[in-house]
Amino acid sequence: MSHMRSVAILFLAVVPMTTFAESNIRFQWRSGEKLQYRVAQDTTVQDTADGQTLATQTKLNLTKQWTVANVDSAGVATLQMSLLHLRMETKKGNGDPIIFDSSKTDSQQAELNKEMLQYIGQPIATLRIDSQGRVIEVKESKFGPASRFTSELPFRLTLPDVGPIAGQSWERTYSVKLEPPQGAGETYDAVQKYTATAINDGIATITLTTQIKNLPEAAVDRISLIPMSPTGVLTFNLKSGRLQKAELKMAAQLAEHRGAGSSFTFSSTYTEEQVER
Repeated sequence: MSHMRSVAILFLAVVPMTTFAESNIRFQWRSGEKLQYRVAQDTTVQDTADGQTLATQTKLNLTKQWTVANVDSAGVATLQMSLLHLRMETKKGNGDPIIFDSSKTDSQQAELNKEMLQYIGQPIATLRIDSQGRVIEVKESKFGPASRFTSELPFRLTLPDVGPIAGQSWERTYSVKLEPPQGAGETYDAVQKYTATAINDGIATITLTTQIKNLPEAAVDRISLIPMSPTGVLTFNLKSGRLQKAELKMAAQLAEHRGAGSSFTFSSTYTEEQVER
């Protein structure tokens, strides 16, 4: 084999691998930067039993900020999350809504404000997250259990080892843990599947589905798992290495969860979008 032919074969062998590796997409962390996301979630629950139906509506609006404290040599970032603004409105049946708004100081909300305002404007969670979006460690969680960051990833997805490219699918397996008051520490096996349906102009469109495998037999025991089973579409900016937007839905109907003739309906839409700064 001639020297030139050997070089050509080596070139053909190396170039495709290099090109493919360079296409691998990662989250990009930079020490000191602040990432803000605006969240809107509308949830409706209808619980029917003994011939009566109680409807509860909840509207949640918040702005959260992730501050990158540092990035280690392996590309794992330590991020702190804080809430800059929180508004929550809950209405049961025909009653008056109960509203908490962190920007208001109405005396009628004094007690609720006192409890909730402690979580506004200061770090309430500290996590270590790698460049694929995987949670390596939850160092602190002041607002909810640490296990929630396993079920609900901070940036909603993990990236594949290679790619993604259009048409590619990948999965992550994990455990859902029901902490009090939703449960007593029960765990369930879960898998999330991601599919890159399109990559255009530096933006990847990725669909998300969630399956909890070992659901409890009793319908009433499945209620707390419904909000942990999102489906929807994620938008990822390839250039900035950022989740740009998440549009998710959690919905289910359960029959006879509290005896014959009873039913439970849950429907929630969730939108999270990066705030340009």
